[in-house]
Amino acid sequence: MRHTRSEEKIALLKIESINFTIRNHDEKKSIISGFQRFLNSLDFPVQIMIGTTNLNLDNYINSLELRVEKTKRPVLIKYMAKYKEHLVNTIKENSVIDRNFFIVLRETAQARLDVQIAVVEQQLKAINLEVRRLNDYEITQTLSSFFNDILNDADKSDCLKSPLRKEDILHFIVAPRKIRNNLSTIEIDDRICKIIYADGYPRSVNPGFLDRIITHNSIFDLSMFIEPIPVEETMIMLNRELQKQKADLYSSSIKQAINPSLEIQYNDTKAVLESIQKGDERLFYVSLYINCKASSQEELDIITKKIEAELASILIMPKTPVFRMKEGLKSTIPLCHNSLAERRNITTSPLSAFFPFTSQFLQMDMTGVWLGLNNNDIPIIKDIFRFSNPNGIVLSSSGSGKSYWTKLFIIRHLLNGTNVMILDPQGEYRNLIEKFKGQIINFSRSSSSAINPLDLMGHDYSEKRLSLMDLLPVMLGQLSEIQKAVLDKAITSTYSRKGIHFDPKSWSNEPPELADLLEELEKMSKRATLIEKETYRSIINRLSMFVDGVFSFFNKKTKIEFNNQLVGFMIGDMPKQAKPTNMFLILDYIFTKMRKNMERKLLVIDEAWTLLSRVEDSAYLFEIVKTCRKYNLGLLLITQDVGDLLSSRACNAILQNSSYKLLMKQQASTIETLSATFNLSTAEKERILSCNVGEG
Repeated sequence: MRHTRSEEKIALLKIESINFTIRNHDEKKSIISGFQRFLNSLDFPVQIMIGTTNLNLDNYINSLELRVEKTKRPVLIKYMAKYKEHLVNTIKENSVIDRNFFIVLRETAQARLDVQIAVVEQQLKAINLEVRRLNDYEITQTLSSFFNDILNDADKSDCLKSPLRKEDILHFIVAPRKIRNNLSTIEIDDRICKIIYADGYPRSVNPGFLDRIITHNSIFDLSMFIEPIPVEETMIMLNRELQKQKADLYSSSIKQAINPSLEIQYNDTKAVLESIQKGDERLFYVSLYINCKASSQEELDIITKKIEAELASILIMPKTPVFRMKEGLKSTIPLCHNSLAERRNITTSPLSAFFPFTSQFLQMDMTGVWLGLNNNDIPIIKDIFRFSNPNGIVLSSSGSGKSYWTKLFIIRHLLNGTNVMILDPQGEYRNLIEKFKGQIINFSRSSSSAINPLDLMGHDYSEKRLSLMDLLPVMLGQLSEIQKAVLDKAITSTYSRKGIHFDPKSWSNEPPELADLLEELEKMSKRATLIEKETYRSIINRLSMFVDGVFSFFNKKTKIEFNNQLVGFMIGDMPKQAKPTNMFLILDYIFTKMRKNMERKLLVIDEAWTLLSRVEDSAYLFEIVKTCRKYNLGLLLITQDVGDLLSSRACNAILQNSSYKLLMKQQASTIETLSATFNLSTAEKERILSCNVGEG
């Protein structure tokens, strides 16, 4: 954007902040080191602005309502009204405010604007901060928000009809209707503001110390100017200061007066000079201003006192620029003009502790779902299908709220038009499925629904045989390599008898059943040697349980079909010994069916440890986790057996291929294993151990 009267160009870069305070020590150190590199790369002034706005989710809610209407499902349309009311009321009751983080650049004779932008983007992206340059329209809206003067449709219409020049229209859109400058406050339209600045700073602070101010639940704008001092000027300034301090020390020694503070200052200045000469440090001017905003003088006094108390608690001395509120206002809007000019010189290392991007506020995906509230009571709205993969896992102890969260997660994905399937070993989701007119498929010893383990179910012939090599150890228990080889031959012969082989035309033939496989093994056993017969007998004895024994309900033709946005596979009535096999078959069936279209799909596997406890199952599940992204399928695994889960190598591999993890309240006995797996910081460990139901 160009301000035509002064012919100056400015650029606004929007920064997506991070949760700095809960990072572990090494991560914090890495971020601060990267911020130091950013500071040392500057040869132009920058303004870091943190602006406060009222949280507005109207655009998100409107787009979600359109997606719900497209489903044409009355139950979802009815629920959407309740969901909208709940979301709006949550924001209102918590008095939620949003903060936006910007870096403002102004073109100078020494540095072109495009060069400045390139330097800032490169350095901040190196520390994993997302940077986006605002266009002219976004800059206009941002400037308007700093005056709380967003035009309504009538105003915009008047602007378009107006004969004013383009630059005057811009001024009309951005500028407030009135400004009244007082002794120690400034009135902007219906707002009354008070600017305070940092006059004194502590000798040392912890990195990210400004987070205490940034997360304060008050309406204010924070502005920080960082202005690099040229090296030549720095050297002259420091040498003069050293000479002065040395003279003062000499004078004190003649008078035999002891002045420890003067000696400390001299040593500090000398150390700074040496580090600058080595290129490790640079000297900057820093200015810190806060514009407190309120609707009344009484409210403003309360906000100002709170902010001043927070500043004082970290040993920053706040002051009010009496008779200079106009300059203070200019310094707290994103134009990169330090009109108040209350500066303090500081070197790179201590300045890096001012790292301001320390707390996340609204970071919303328009196609996302509401996952919960962050530490600032801001809704977390994320689209899991925009992650590197859409797989997730929920780990928590019993009673921490994981099932409740999962049900909300499912409902909100239904509103978003996602197809949801639930593999439910305990029948916990039956009421939810019935309420939303979903389809329930029951699996039990007497149910009509069944999956034939030998049915190709959309696999090609070779792929199905490999799948059976994963399934049969689940059914029959651990198998030796010889037993696997015998089963492979028997499976090939069994399919061959049904005319199924490598020719794709044969794959539509009626598949064999487990009884056919058992029959083939018995035939092969008769031709086997005495030593081989023992191997056959072991397999036959185990397989016969699935043909004419206690698990004979697996010896059926496939009878399962679903065509609903929400489908639940219920295996609660299945014998516990058969649940792993049934879960495997359902998972295999769903996966092959879901490969046929690219619609968004979510598969929820409750009590995932039932599958993951066995190496064979988890190996197959790991393959699905790695490949389901290609078919727009996301897996959500839920388990409370955290300790057992984390001790499995296969399970750890699945965790590493899940883009999002929800860690809720944990037992102290598992926290160290959990911490090692996820590299948790001390703050995160304490949070997980002490969080309440529904927190994580």
